Amino acid sequence: MSCSDKAVNSSVKSTEKTGWVDEDTFRIAADGEELFGNDDSRKEAGALDAARRNAQFKIKQKFINTLSMSEVLDLYEKGRVVSKQYNAAEKKMNIIYEVKRPGLKRLSN
Repeated sequence: MSCSDKAVNSSVKSTEKTGWVDEDTFRIAADGEELFGNDDSRKEAGALDAARRNAQFKIKQKFINTLSMSEVLDLYEKGRVVSKQYNAAEKKMNIIYEVKRPGLKRLSN
């Protein structure tokens, strides 16, 4: 499995907004790729897992300087995928990952 540090490519047709959605909600785009799966369902599941880990890494990077490590871990453990798109030919999953916490935007400034 491979995680990419690049933003989701422009071919993703997601209607989900990234960045600040409201005062409590932040969304980030991330992608992941399955390199070792043997069948299509395993490749897709592995790519989704890699994309989630990539999103969690990006969330950590975004908030580590303003929140405690335990708060950051809590944020991404409770985060969720709000949209996903799998490209079978490239074995790549693009996701939008969302984290929520009351007053998150105020806390992160």
